[in-house]
Amino acid sequence: MTLGDDDWVGPGVFTHAAFLDDNPSCSACAGLMAAVPPLSCGGMTCFDDRFMNSDPIDRAIDYIRYSLWEQDVNWLALAMHRRSTMLMYIDYFKIHPFQFHFRDQMLSQIALLTGTVKGLREGFMCYATRTPEEMAIHKERHSQSLQQLGLPPWLHHYYPYWLACEYATLYLWRGLPDSVFADRIRDADRVFNELFARFRENYDRNTSAFEDHFEQAGIWKPMYDVLDHPSAIVGLRSLSTIFSTVNADAGARFSGFLKTEMVADIVSTMKN
Repeated sequence: MTLGDDDWVGPGVFTHAAFLDDNPSCSACAGLMAAVPPLSCGGMTCFDDRFMNSDPIDRAIDYIRYSLWEQDVNWLALAMHRRSTMLMYIDYFKIHPFQFHFRDQMLSQIALLTGTVKGLREGFMCYATRTPEEMAIHKERHSQSLQQLGLPPWLHHYYPYWLACEYATLYLWRGLPDSVFADRIRDADRVFNELFARFRENYDRNTSAFEDHFEQAGIWKPMYDVLDHPSAIVGLRSLSTIFSTVNADAGARFSGFLKTEMVADIVSTMKN
């Protein structure tokens, strides 16, 4: 079981562990949860069998909608994983250079892709949502993390696009077997577009500001490419170009990762 430093669990969590031992087809399970303070939805939820449908991509997209659209926080309820799933996650992050801010979602996605998710009413989890003061500190730390990677802090405003690309790297990563997917490229596009839609909403609300920044930062071509032709491969190709524009070393590291670890030849596509 993996827990974040701000997760609370009660004795019922052992019921979850027992359920996983008895049901190897499930990769994760979760119980009754609450947010403190309560959110607009009332702050109480239970997965039940919501993520038990047979299509792993539908499960994954449903969770994306649940955690990013329906709730104000990422519940982290799916951080209890079978050991084989965790090994894939650990191997993945030994080589990925841009892992610092999307680990929780990646854990959830691996669980949803490699097995169904069962909701249990036993147990209790509590997630304390950030206060406005804490959110300001969080954003500042995020900006500092970007700078430590040699990337500009303004990338924080492109977070939904970046997150879509990070999901795409998982869906196109060689470490996940083809048997998980019905059509790997199509499935990667479905997940990428689900997340990129959030960036497009921000872009549509602030078009002139974004376009001014595209020009100022010298990233107008890759951004227009992905806005005009949204897909997992175009998104990754454009992000690599953006990284290379702002920091040649970061771009080279990301390009090398795409070349060696993706099932699609994104690097050759970039050269064309």
